[in-house]
Amino acid sequence: MSATNDQLMNRCFGENSSLSRCPEQSWLSLFPHLYFICLIPIQFLAFRIPKRTPAALPLRLRIRLLILIGLIITTLIELVCLYLGDGPPLFWKQVDNLGAIATWTLALVSLVIAFYTGRRSNGFVITYSLFQLIAQGLIFLKMIFDGQNVSIYAIVQLVLLFLLNGSFFGNDVMVVEKEDLKEQELNSFKTRVQQFSPMDTAGFHSRTTISWLSSLIALGYRKSLVLEDLFDLPRNTTSKYLMEKWESGWIRECRRVEPKATRPRIGRVLFRIFRSSMLPAMSLRLIAEALLFVNPLLLKYLIDFVSTPSAPLSFGLLCALCMFINSLLRSFLNNNYAYIILQNSVWMQSMLSNAIFRKILRLSPVSRGRHTVGEMMNFLAVDAEKIMAYLPFLVETITCPMDIVISMIMLWAIMGPTAISGIVLMVCIVPFNYYTSKYIKVLQKKQLKVKDERTKMSNEVLNGIKLIKLYAWEEAFEKEIDQLRAEEVQILRKMNMTARLVDALNSMAAPYLVAIVTFAFYVLSSEDNVLTPQVAFVALAVFNQLRMPMRILAMLINYLVQALVSSRRVEEFLIEDEIQQGQITMPKDPEIAVKAEKATFNWNGINSPASLTIPELSIRKGEFIAVVGAVGAGKSSLLNALLGEMCQLGGGIALSDRVAYVPQQPWLRNETLRQNITFGRPYDRRLFRRVTDAAQLRPDFDALDHGDMTEIGENGVTLSGGQKARIGLARALYQESEVYLLDDCLSAVDAHVGAAMYFRALGKEGILRGKTRILVTHGLQYTKECDRIVVMREGTIAEIGTYDELLKSGGLFAEMLQEREKTKKENEEEDEEMKFETARQLSSRLSRYDSTSESIKDEAKLVQKENVETGRVSNHVYMTYLRAVSLLCTLLITSFVVVHIIFAIARSLWLSDWSNGNQERKQTQEETIKKLSVFSALGLAEVITLLGIQAALVIGAQRASLRLHSPLLHAILRSPMAFFDTTPVGRILNRLSRDLEVIDNLLPSTIGMFLNCFVQLIVVLVMISIATPIFIIAIVPIALIYFFFLRYFINTARQLKRLESIRRSPILSLFGETVHGASSIRAYSKTQKICENFGETVDTFARCKHLSFAGNRWLGFRLETISACTILLAALCGVFSSRFSTISPAMIGMSISYALTITEMLYFGVRMMSELETYIVSVERVDEYSQLESEAEWRKEDGKLSKDWPQRGQITWEGYSTRYRAELPLVIRDLSLSTVDGEKVGVVGRTGSGKSSLTMALYRMIEPADGRILIDGVDIAQIGLHDLRERLSIIPQEPVLFSGTVRFNLDPFNKYTDSELWNALDICQLKDYVSTLDGQLSNKITEGGMNMSVGQRQLVCLGRALLRGGKILILDEATAACDIQTDALVQKAVREHFPSSSVIAIAHRLDTIADYDRILVLEKGHLKEFDKPKTLLETPGSLYAALVEKANRVHQ
Repeated sequence: MSATNDQLMNRCFGENSSLSRCPEQSWLSLFPHLYFICLIPIQFLAFRIPKRTPAALPLRLRIRLLILIGLIITTLIELVCLYLGDGPPLFWKQVDNLGAIATWTLALVSLVIAFYTGRRSNGFVITYSLFQLIAQGLIFLKMIFDGQNVSIYAIVQLVLLFLLNGSFFGNDVMVVEKEDLKEQELNSFKTRVQQFSPMDTAGFHSRTTISWLSSLIALGYRKSLVLEDLFDLPRNTTSKYLMEKWESGWIRECRRVEPKATRPRIGRVLFRIFRSSMLPAMSLRLIAEALLFVNPLLLKYLIDFVSTPSAPLSFGLLCALCMFINSLLRSFLNNNYAYIILQNSVWMQSMLSNAIFRKILRLSPVSRGRHTVGEMMNFLAVDAEKIMAYLPFLVETITCPMDIVISMIMLWAIMGPTAISGIVLMVCIVPFNYYTSKYIKVLQKKQLKVKDERTKMSNEVLNGIKLIKLYAWEEAFEKEIDQLRAEEVQILRKMNMTARLVDALNSMAAPYLVAIVTFAFYVLSSEDNVLTPQVAFVALAVFNQLRMPMRILAMLINYLVQALVSSRRVEEFLIEDEIQQGQITMPKDPEIAVKAEKATFNWNGINSPASLTIPELSIRKGEFIAVVGAVGAGKSSLLNALLGEMCQLGGGIALSDRVAYVPQQPWLRNETLRQNITFGRPYDRRLFRRVTDAAQLRPDFDALDHGDMTEIGENGVTLSGGQKARIGLARALYQESEVYLLDDCLSAVDAHVGAAMYFRALGKEGILRGKTRILVTHGLQYTKECDRIVVMREGTIAEIGTYDELLKSGGLFAEMLQEREKTKKENEEEDEEMKFETARQLSSRLSRYDSTSESIKDEAKLVQKENVETGRVSNHVYMTYLRAVSLLCTLLITSFVVVHIIFAIARSLWLSDWSNGNQERKQTQEETIKKLSVFSALGLAEVITLLGIQAALVIGAQRASLRLHSPLLHAILRSPMAFFDTTPVGRILNRLSRDLEVIDNLLPSTIGMFLNCFVQLIVVLVMISIATPIFIIAIVPIALIYFFFLRYFINTARQLKRLESIRRSPILSLFGETVHGASSIRAYSKTQKICENFGETVDTFARCKHLSFAGNRWLGFRLETISACTILLAALCGVFSSRFSTISPAMIGMSISYALTITEMLYFGVRMMSELETYIVSVERVDEYSQLESEAEWRKEDGKLSKDWPQRGQITWEGYSTRYRAELPLVIRDLSLSTVDGEKVGVVGRTGSGKSSLTMALYRMIEPADGRILIDGVDIAQIGLHDLRERLSIIPQEPVLFSGTVRFNLDPFNKYTDSELWNALDICQLKDYVSTLDGQLSNKITEGGMNMSVGQRQLVCLGRALLRGGKILILDEATAACDIQTDALVQKAVREHFPSSSVIAIAHRLDTIADYDRILVLEKGHLKEFDKPKTLLETPGSLYAALVEKANRVHQ
């Protein structure tokens, strides 16, 4: 070997001649043995617990054992020959052979032990055999290139190693083992896919290369995936299994921090649960990061090779191969790390989602009052996602600083002490990152607070949309939400601008600035420091390696801050006070069902005074107790206290087990009628028929095409109040409980229906006879049959006794009876107009939504499956987003990208020219300063253009956030009521929360990272092509392969993202339903069942998300393998070009230094491209709802009305007919009548007669099919909806309040003065109540008005009508839930404060309309009677007279 070559070898491997001549035969050959021996303790720990009982040794295992025995024998023979040969054997060869014999023997034993402990594959032996093959292969190639003799033993060992690895790879694919096939042989393939995860049977190669997913990727390429195509979750990853671990871990963490009075940490709990998989994954990442700096060292050797013409070609080729193998190994380690971490993040999110859900079912009333539904929705939809988004960056907390430190050490080794300048600059960046992270944290807290408020208001608007449309409040609420959105986006703009600035500084500016400063100090500090290619491009490679950790560091800071803020919010929620489990005990006396002694309660916590006092109450089993009292007296609170729903301040409550509860406003789910009644209990046909007959539901079922299998809308939106009440009672009856708590369940139904329900269900002959019944009622006639009566007044029991005892005592109950006698037709005070609720109305409502499918199940569904787009995202979606970003921002971004690329190429070429010049001759100080100045200027120009890209992107992205939200919200509010009847609130909220979160944060950051990768990729490819033109030939096939993989994979990725998005909607819907029905769920002891249902819903979502992550890793491994091939090609091009062309070392160094970054860059770019298409799905979903069908215009300029219209309040129907949809029958038929000015008209008729449709027609909630309606001569179809609705006043049947102050609920938009508000409250008799509240008009009403009784809520609605006034007032069964006194109050207010207004009253009690001017009787949509009450009563055969007569019989 020549002297030059000796110098090269010594420079590469050191001066130790015993090792420098044959390094590959020492360290390289010994590495696999050392690796396997180090893993022996880990193998022992992994194999100590058997997984299953094995069968006989399979053939494939026997073959592997024979190959291992062959390797042992071959190595043993070689060792014997070494000792028998001429001369003493080499020491390293003895060690190598002995190590091989020992490790192959251990490998054989390990395979056998792994099989007998139930392992399907042995990754330890597989990786060891692979490393051994690579090591022996490199040694073999080196010997061939150097012309050395290769022993027959080496060839035999190499062949056996190929066979061994082939046996592992050939049999270790995604298959179902025989025992699994036997278990599933009776199932179809699709069923097996749904109940089976290939991960459970995948071997080592299949798991580590994600090949078990290949069949799904292939299926997704051929067709659009649907949920049924997806694999099930792997074993032990369902919510049920995970929550067992979470519960024990969380309890242990709470106990650990209790003595320290600190907050339990979610992170610690999750880490303890998943540490067995996370720690090995982190070790993979650490090894991969250590390998990151091997390639720059190999680059140094390669440049040395290029600079030394006499160096052997084999050395350059081996350097190129080592670069390839190192890149491939890093890719393997990184992808497996990422998959394990991302997989764990899915399971962790499932844990957190279930933990949050279970917490809402345990919240105390005080804790519940502190959190709105919108805020809790954000815990689930946003905060849990943000916490999990940080998990992939967890180990980067260690590796990023480690990479930076190692880079600085390498710079010191390359450039000497002058590297201190770069180190100092990097240290200076640390405090900048620290303070900007604190600033971002403050901004994020503000943003989440505003987001909570926006989500809360959106949720309330969607739940109260009917009321908002009736009051024409859409524009006002839209303005409020848009203002909150604008405030949120403004904070986001500051936050993202800061984050992008930090990202640009860390990922791009910092490496450039460090390079500039380091090069400047290097060349200016000493004349001996010459910037040669060996120095310049090895340093440049290190600087390029710095980009990724610096970029990740910037992302890490951003994600860490968001995760810390979100985890704190969730932790504070999870430690909120819960319902006191021990406050309700079992009665000591077995004959007692309910007992309370000196019990005091409130809704606001122990620091507030009691709002309910129960001095003493004892109820024996089988007793029938009535609870009566005025509105706000505490009747409903008494039942809530017995259920444990109030905060207990003192005393004791004892209640028998098995309670059934019927709330005043029944809680219904978006399920079939049967499922709502059975409520988790097995279906018993005889029992079901019995309870539905008692609840008077059979006529409804008989009239429906699908009977009790008909689906109802969310919260029973398609049902009337009476139907909801009867379903609520039927549910309670079906549970066959011991104690029944009934909160005014008869008030919402007609008199004769209520009487029938009372007789067949509650009375002495009812199916509840012998059961303990506590009935809250305003119907005093029901109290006669009760065993005892409890009279409530001002939150305490005023008196208790039998009907006769209380009547004789002359107390409060007697006064209530006297008040009843004072009303007109006292015995009929609970008589309701005969709206016998047959299923005709239910049928007319629900049939609108019946499907035309042949499947009965599909036909019965009201809420259909959410639409899932298929195929690629259309260009229209991308153009929609670009238009939202704005043309100016798009042009600015494009211009900055082009200029940035030009500057980057110029800087690299300038550095190449500079270093080449130094190699040819030593440059003067003046030339050096000039070169340095130009290099610095180009670098700074790159940084400035990069900042321009990021700034323009942030501005454009936030502008898009606003422009996409406004049309979405506007389209939703402009949608007709039919849309809200058939669309779950969770589905809409998913777009207003999670999809907007993607558009706000994930989509812009993905675009930013994609642009960065695109810019760098263009620069890299251009520079490699300039340096080694032959590389251009290789670019074409590589690009085609990349394009193929992208096209092959993108369909699956896109569809998985779509499925993931739509499966999030049921989670939010069920979450929202459960928040509103938590008290019913607890009362029926269905907490565990509903939690299981939620867990199954979360598991379905986790299936989609897990496979989406797995798909990304599947793509990542394959693309990074191709990228490693790119590095190999670039290195080989450099090696051969140095021998067969005149290319300079500087150009080769530049080419390969850039090629070293291409692995991560190409993968990252393709991944960002894939994520861009998956995230753009959120824009697609938002755009879909922005194109919803709208109702008529809100305002018409050409239909200008006078400000005082209507002046008279005259209403005329001219041949009016209407239907809910074009294909459905008419619900009002050829109606012609006219009212006079200020006339009071009562509307009566059976349910389905068209009463509600008449009201909806007046408000144009449904449009005419024929004819028209005139108000004061104006055709209402020719004016805007708001022009009409703002001039009408209504008191609805179901009072809706919003979270906010009393003032806000009376006057949301501050149109009236405080004196006007107090006057309205005085008329409603709420003035005294509001005066006692803290803050009075500013007192906070909880979400849905839950801290007020239903009667008080109804009076607030009366106050709204009084404030609005108007010439037309509509009463829609406004006093259904009120007692007689409140009913009289409402009627009095109407007479006194609307004396000249026209009143249309759909009556709940016939006596309330007895003094009206005329009565309108409808039947099947036809006008039957319209005359004065007296005239109709005197008319033979009058329907109205028949209704009155039947009502009288009910109470006789």
